[in-house]
Amino acid sequence: MTDLFVSGWCGFPELFGSFSGRFNFRVPFFDDMDGVFQMTGKNLVCWSTGANLALKNEMLKFDNIILVSPFIRFTDFTPVKILNRMIKKFESEPDAVISDFLTACGAESVSVSYDRDRLKSGLEYLLDSGDGVCLKGKNIKIIHGEDDAVVPVKAGEEIAEMLDCELIRVKGGQHFIRPEVIADYLI
Repeated sequence: MTDLFVSGWCGFPELFGSFSGRFNFRVPFFDDMDGVFQMTGKNLVCWSTGANLALKNEMLKFDNIILVSPFIRFTDFTPVKILNRMIKKFESEPDAVISDFLTACGAESVSVSYDRDRLKSGLEYLLDSGDGVCLKGKNIKIIHGEDDAVVPVKAGEEIAEMLDCELIRVKGGQHFIRPEVIADYLI
């Protein structure tokens, strides 16, 4: 049994520092995701896009599931035209788009090497990130920053109500929730 962390778009392990080392850490659209949600373990932590992907799985086999800054459909909060501008700008200035996005999330920029095409496909996924929720279970918690400018806390509230699970509001928290906050809810 392994703890798993499924991050968000450009949510590289370096963003989470040493905290990422305690997990099998995956970045959607960058790392191989085949079979990831069929794994088993104590803790599954999914941030942003990772949470969106987890919501599409009916039964996750983890003792403790934490969805951080989740959303069902990204374009409910970021207009398609802005996302299209990000994609266009990403083609010529990927580092600037990543830096701008991480700043909007309330995270520190990190310098990493990445596959430009894979990250671009992640942005394209956000254009149509779906609208369904299949996830079920009573071992789910949602952590959402009250000051999230990327995905408002209202999204977390709606998902918590839909799943009948606990919503943990982080006072002053943004889209990026600090690892020490997440760590408080691990088992």
